Amino acid sequence: MSSEDARKDLFDFYDCPPAKVSVYHFCVTPERSWFSEKTKATSVHFQLPQKYLYFPDQFWRHKNHLNLFKAILSLKKNGICGIALVLTGKDHDYRSPEYGQKLKDFIKDHHLESNIYPLGLLSRKEQIQIMRAAAAVVQPSYFEGWSMLVEESRTLGKRLYLSDIPVHREQKPPRSTYFDPHDPEDLAARLLRDWPTLTPGPDQEIEKECTALSHPISVKRGREFLAILNKVLQPG
Repeated sequence: MSSEDARKDLFDFYDCPPAKVSVYHFCVTPERSWFSEKTKATSVHFQLPQKYLYFPDQFWRHKNHLNLFKAILSLKKNGICGIALVLTGKDHDYRSPEYGQKLKDFIKDHHLESNIYPLGLLSRKEQIQIMRAAAAVVQPSYFEGWSMLVEESRTLGKRLYLSDIPVHREQKPPRSTYFDPHDPEDLAARLLRDWPTLTPGPDQEIEKECTALSHPISVKRGREFLAILNKVLQPG
């Protein structure tokens, strides 16, 4: 399993011998190409504002886009008219085909077209550059495994606003603020406090520091994976 939280869910729903279940916390190792690309060119290509929040994820119900949009609306009503949120990912949930349109209608009905930028499914290269240029990353999800977004943000040294769910606490990335995913006003209050001091990326000094830290983390994770394999190969 990817987290202790996921292992708990496994035992809640299935009758599994605990000795047969291991937890492996994957990590993200930055690629050299991430830092050779020009973030400004990507932002210009997609006509993005200079300062924005970033949330890359599918339009799936449990990802909680709607409460994030409500928080953005609250900020705008409280005078932060320049608040901006960039979205990437598929805009369709096969389990709830109407949900993507509901999110688009919310943007239109509340006149948030100049605040919320849904870009759809982009290449990995484009996604990384948008993340590097962001002032902060937001993850409002009701449920996650061991989050790839959190690990990417850790590697790039991004400021994070995370839903207060067990797996996010388990990952405990630095530079994180937690909020109630069921209460848009809780997120709005935290962003209202921080928005004036958040600065767009990329911050090359922080990236360099976090890249250096990623190597020992990768080595540690590799040893943990080998230990799991050795456990599996033990007779009996």
